[in-house]
Amino acid sequence: AISVLTICLGLAIMDSQGDESATPKLGEELILLAEAGDVADRGDEAPGEVPTEEPEETPSLLPEKSPPAEGKEEIPAGEAPDEAPGETPSEEPAKTFVQPPEKVPAESAPKETVNAISLNGLFPILQRHDWGFINAVGEVVIKPEYEEVRSFSGGLARAKQVGQWGFIDANSKFVIKPEFNQIRDFSDGLAMVQPPFQPLVTSIDTGKWGFINPKGEMVIPAVYRAAGNFSQGLARVRIEKTWGYINKEGQITIPASFAFASDFSDGMASVLVGGKWGFIDRNGKTVIKPAFDWASSFSKGLAVVETKGKRGYISNTGNLAIEAQFDSAFDFSGGLAAVKQDGKWGYIDNTGVFVIDAQFDVVGDFSQGLAAIQVEGKWGFIDKTGETVMAPKFLWAQSFSGGLAEVVIITVNGPRRSYINRSGKLIWDPTPPIQQKNFQRIQKDNE
Repeated sequence: AISVLTICLGLAIMDSQGDESATPKLGEELILLAEAGDVADRGDEAPGEVPTEEPEETPSLLPEKSPPAEGKEEIPAGEAPDEAPGETPSEEPAKTFVQPPEKVPAESAPKETVNAISLNGLFPILQRHDWGFINAVGEVVIKPEYEEVRSFSGGLARAKQVGQWGFIDANSKFVIKPEFNQIRDFSDGLAMVQPPFQPLVTSIDTGKWGFINPKGEMVIPAVYRAAGNFSQGLARVRIEKTWGYINKEGQITIPASFAFASDFSDGMASVLVGGKWGFIDRNGKTVIKPAFDWASSFSKGLAVVETKGKRGYISNTGNLAIEAQFDSAFDFSGGLAAVKQDGKWGYIDNTGVFVIDAQFDVVGDFSQGLAAIQVEGKWGFIDKTGETVMAPKFLWAQSFSGGLAEVVIITVNGPRRSYINRSGKLIWDPTPPIQQKNFQRIQKDNE
């Protein structure tokens, strides 16, 4: 039988060679519901499995930031691909309100601001082959002219031109020149960067990571094959085959003695020692002995742990707060946590009681009072009572942020990225059909 996805692929290819004037107007699209499968599923990787080396980033249709894979802590640079706008990976919030950068060189400081940015936020868009940004009412405020972009964070957004990455401000001006192979957002005042290969500079080797300050100055040399963002004054780095932590001066403060390590949160970090996960404090002292098959970072006083194939929650004293009874479980967000039981997802409160029964194929975290859920391959939204506020009809859906949620719809002209508001109205005219290679990537993700 010919699948809906196969038909859509043919439509996308035909449309990419056809007349764009045939594209239906906003609100007139025929939304075909593809049997997408678990596009943003949590995944099935083994808990605590050490990820592989990082391949080159490639953009795709899917929005940034899907839920992390089951059993996986957010993967640091050098271990897995960064989130492309439209990709399905890691940690960063999908859209953030634009705040002033921590520090921008005087000559780079904007003389005027873009309308509605401080109130409405900015959201990445793709027009043909170029990326730009709209505000929350769908107005283009940064003209699509970049090869790739990431969402704004701390007043700056990563942008790629001529194959290299830098940072732009809300006025579309590069405040840090595009001169890096890869970069990450600023965190704790520093940003991870991967400089291009410079054979005459022995301290810089392609594929290694260092850190820059908001002026774009390299303050920690690029000598690490893998690293994580700075959090609470420390960053995890891999030295040879083990992980440790450095401070903002680049000094090793916690020796590299862990098989894997996470970022600090709530004053502690989960680490893998001898095949078991435990927790250390910022001095490197063990505060919760390694006894778990997997452990997440602490969030709001609780951490997800796995033992004997089931997950529960511990407090910051190491005591079990919610019994390990779930097939999978994730951090609390908006007072509720997504958990998986008997193959379906639902939500519990902080006592471990189900407030929304396990009934969904895949779910997202609650944000701004709503959560994205998937039923039979289609995505919609529910509120905290479990009531459906938007019936499942999207190929993919992302959590709300800044009043909008990014979705992927199927039209008569192929899959399209778009944004909806809380009433479900499309506020951005979908992009032209995706390239064949990106659609094939979606098919692979759905297998």
